[in-house]
Amino acid sequence: DGRFGVADLELATTVAAAAALAIHNASMAAALVQQERVKRELELARQIQESLLPAPRDGGFAVHGRNLPAHEVSGDFFDFMPLADGRVYFCIADVAGKGMNAALLMARTLGLLRCLARRVATPSTLLAEVNAELCETTPLGLFVTAVVGFLEPLSGKVEFANAGHPPPLLHTTDGDWRRFAGSAPPLGVVDGQEFPAQRVALAGG
Repeated sequence: DGRFGVADLELATTVAAAAALAIHNASMAAALVQQERVKRELELARQIQESLLPAPRDGGFAVHGRNLPAHEVSGDFFDFMPLADGRVYFCIADVAGKGMNAALLMARTLGLLRCLARRVATPSTLLAEVNAELCETTPLGLFVTAVVGFLEPLSGKVEFANAGHPPPLLHTTDGDWRRFAGSAPPLGVVDGQEFPAQRVALAGG
């Protein structure tokens, strides 16, 4: 309509470009702040998760473990502790999935196992009680595979049960490997599930 000319268009374009750049920079700054916050929270979660795992014992202790997560946090965990009756409780487990959901369920499952291991007599009972709790309270789609057991250090006898975890391996003194396959599903899948126990006697070495 003749009210604006080419110079006005160029001025408007210049102002719009500067405004767009300012908005873009502000958006990037906000994203970086959010990213840094998430990074700090993940680092804190990693430290908390590491603190839940058992600390290394001296060289003469019967059970040792090490965890190397692929990301900041994970669903993999292990545990062991001496019991009042002289046995050693141990556990190797993995929560389905990665990230914070798996890490939170890992912490909860580890706590349940550790607490109940002090008062139950068999790994079958231990897995059955944890399974009942997880079936009742765990969101659909999340589950835990685990091998739990009790070792008698003096006799070398081990009793353990498997809930959907890869088979434990026994490295024999002649260099062979023996697999102990499990038949039960993971924890948190089937309520009322039984977890058959297996037994093995460890020889020296």
